Amino acid sequence: RQRLEHMAAAMNPGTQRVIRELGIARGGRCLEIGAAEGSMVRWLAEQVGPAGFVLAADLDIRFLADLQLPNVEVRELDVRSAELEARSFDLAYCRTVLMHLPDPDAALAKMRDALRPGGVLLAQEPDLCVLLAADPDHPEAARFEAVHRAAYDWLRESRTFDPYLGRTLGPRFEALGLQQVECRAEATFEQGGSASAETQRRTLEALTPMLVKAGAAEAEDLERVQQLFEDPGFGYLSGLRVMTWGRLG
Repeated sequence: RQRLEHMAAAMNPGTQRVIRELGIARGGRCLEIGAAEGSMVRWLAEQVGPAGFVLAADLDIRFLADLQLPNVEVRELDVRSAELEARSFDLAYCRTVLMHLPDPDAALAKMRDALRPGGVLLAQEPDLCVLLAADPDHPEAARFEAVHRAAYDWLRESRTFDPYLGRTLGPRFEALGLQQVECRAEATFEQGGSASAETQRRTLEALTPMLVKAGAAEAEDLERVQQLFEDPGFGYLSGLRVMTWGRLG
């Protein structure tokens, strides 16, 4: 839960900014696939108000048990196999979900079909092509960058998850027949010890046994990079956060 909370703290402001720009009306109906620890669900519930509705769906709903809101339904749901209500939502949204699925296009198609005419499909996925030391002359810059490059290449090749999915979202949305498709990608400068850095550290910590066993990285290098994520004196350029949206005609 702490990892999810750190991720939400780093990502929610940007996600909320885009949703405000797209427009979410009072009384609207929203679907979030991969509702995680529920912070975006709470925010969406506030935006649509008492007359609106938010469906919070996730494989693991342990951290959604305290979402006792009258305009929210929590549903244990696997988007790979479950059906969604057709033509029911004004906004269908997911974040850092598609990268873990063997067939992201099938999930996106289900979400598209759950939209009302004029509804918006929004997906936010990372593209970890950019994870660089802010100071290229830092004594650990080369190690920091090499560890991530090797780790993410292996994770994609092994189909553990796709760390480069973000760059593919635009063509995927176009193929769904959505209109007014737009993409936005941003990378931010971060310091060790920040919420974003702690998310990265915890993720790398969880992946370490797998990466070492596969020979994708050395344990010593992985441990040192985790330490850099805790060091406020170490700065880095984060991976891209890619947001893509389109509207159902």
